[in-house]
Amino acid sequence: NGYASVQKLEDFNKLLEAVVKYNQHFGKHGVEAMGGYSWQYFVNEGDRTTATGFLSDEFKWYSLQAASSVTSVNTFKVTNTLISFYGRANYNYDDRFLLTGTLRRDGSSRFGSGNKWGMFPSGSAAWRISREKFFHVKPISDLKLRVSYGVTGNQEIGNLASQQTLGATSSGYIVGGQRITTVLPQQYANPNLKWEQTAQFDAGIDYSLFEGRLRGTIDYYVKKTTDLLLRIPV
Repeated sequence: NGYASVQKLEDFNKLLEAVVKYNQHFGKHGVEAMGGYSWQYFVNEGDRTTATGFLSDEFKWYSLQAASSVTSVNTFKVTNTLISFYGRANYNYDDRFLLTGTLRRDGSSRFGSGNKWGMFPSGSAAWRISREKFFHVKPISDLKLRVSYGVTGNQEIGNLASQQTLGATSSGYIVGGQRITTVLPQQYANPNLKWEQTAQFDAGIDYSLFEGRLRGTIDYYVKKTTDLLLRIPV
C-alpha cells in the first residue's frame, strides 16, 4: 500500500558573552578578578508529514500529495532563554594562602513568573603548608589543605514545564460530515516551579611526594540537592 514519511528538525542557538578581567600583584599579594554577562537563546523547530496509499513507489518521498491518505501532519517550535551575570575574585598571598569567591545570578525562561532568577554563591580557601618556614619534611614536596562551599543550579527540565499548555488533537470530531479539530489542555500550570539547587561542602588535602613523583588527594564532601526537578503525572 506504500508508506512515506518526511521529517525535518533544526536546532540552533545564539550566544553573547562579555567578560572583563583584572590582574595585579603587590609584592607577595596577588589579586585576580573577573566579571561577565552571558545571554543564550535556544531554538528547536521541525515538522513531520506521514502518508500512505501510493499507486507506485517511483515518487518515493518527494510527492506526498500523490498518496491517497495523509495520516499525520505535525509541526513545532520551542524556544528558551538563559541570562547570566557572574563574577569571581582570587587572592593569593605568597602562594601560601589562597582565597576564591564566586557569585552567579542566572535567569531562565523555563521557570515560573516569580522564580526565573536564582543566586548561586561559592567560596574556597586553601593553605599550602609546605611553603611555611617551619615545615621541614623532606619526602613531602607539596602539601595543601583546602575547604570550599558552593551552590549550583539546575534548569534542565525542558521548555514550557511551568505553563499551562494547549494542544490540537489528532482525531477531532465529525460534525455534519466535516472533521472539526479540537484543542484541549495538555498540562497544568506550575508558577512555583523554580531552580533546583545543589549545595556542596568539601574539605581536602593535596599532597606531592618525592619531588612530584607521587601525587594524591584526600577528600571529604557533603552534597545535598533541594527543590529537586522531577516530573510526576497528575
